[in-house]
Amino acid sequence: MSIKEEGNFMVNYWLIRAAEYGKLWPIWKEEKLISVGWDIGDLSDLNEDEIFRRVDNNPTFKQKTPYILKILEQFIGYNNRNEKMQEGDIAIIFGPSCIYGIGKIGEYVYRKDGISEEIKHTYCRKIDYFDIKPFNLNSLDKKYRQSGKFYFQLRPTMIQYNISDNDFKELLNDISKIEYSLPKGMEKFHLESLLEDFLVATWDNIEEFKNLQIYKSDKGRIGKQYPTKTGLIDILCIDKKNNDFVVFELKKDKPTDGVIGQIKRYMGWVKEELAKDGQNVRGIIIAAVNDDKLKYALKTITDVKLMTYSINFQLKQH
Repeated sequence: MSIKEEGNFMVNYWLIRAAEYGKLWPIWKEEKLISVGWDIGDLSDLNEDEIFRRVDNNPTFKQKTPYILKILEQFIGYNNRNEKMQEGDIAIIFGPSCIYGIGKIGEYVYRKDGISEEIKHTYCRKIDYFDIKPFNLNSLDKKYRQSGKFYFQLRPTMIQYNISDNDFKELLNDISKIEYSLPKGMEKFHLESLLEDFLVATWDNIEEFKNLQIYKSDKGRIGKQYPTKTGLIDILCIDKKNNDFVVFELKKDKPTDGVIGQIKRYMGWVKEELAKDGQNVRGIIIAAVNDDKLKYALKTITDVKLMTYSINFQLKQH
């Protein structure tokens, strides 16, 4: 995709955070969009004073009125006080020390029901994403991590990235040189509690999951922390080859007996409530180690498999 100036239109570049731990990235990528929350209704027919009144009078926004107004002004572009997002601009989607995706921004859309049953973001921009895999910033030259024009400021929800078209072409060229396996900064996450976010955010790039697609219900709920009558399924998937349901249970610090009982309950619920005639359900437990209790318990359970992961955390003195 070429980036160029057309007439009086100058391309702007935006850094946009995909929420905490990148949890919005899977649905943004699937739906080909970006989104923000703070819904105060469709702004199409509202003047600036009414927008301010709605934001200022919303008790859930507390003291964030100036910040929220600035984001809405930039994202939707209903006045000319702040630099505003336009069709043809470039969005760089980031998470904790990594870049998930880059794409060309399209039209603004208001989705009154949110982008999914779980995520009630109503203000959206369509995105034509480039064919780029997520990567850790440590994979790039240090100029992107140091003060200067290339520096990625990854803290706000959304900020303009003040680079030129030539700078952006240089960034794309640097990205093309990355030898990709898995994002280093994400496979070495520092807490087991981030395991689920890591898996969902980088799902399409994990070789072992290439035939599995994260489930999405008819109502738009995605298969992360999927609710059942017996609890929340960590991750629920569909096997693209045979249409089986696949239930993932992350062991973390759970006792072996507990995790096996839990995944079997979830599999039973999926079989009863979601699966159609002839559609099978199988389970995958993800654990740090294959301990003896887990190994022997799974010997007689043919529809549940085990995958293990490792965390590599190092401190270096300089």
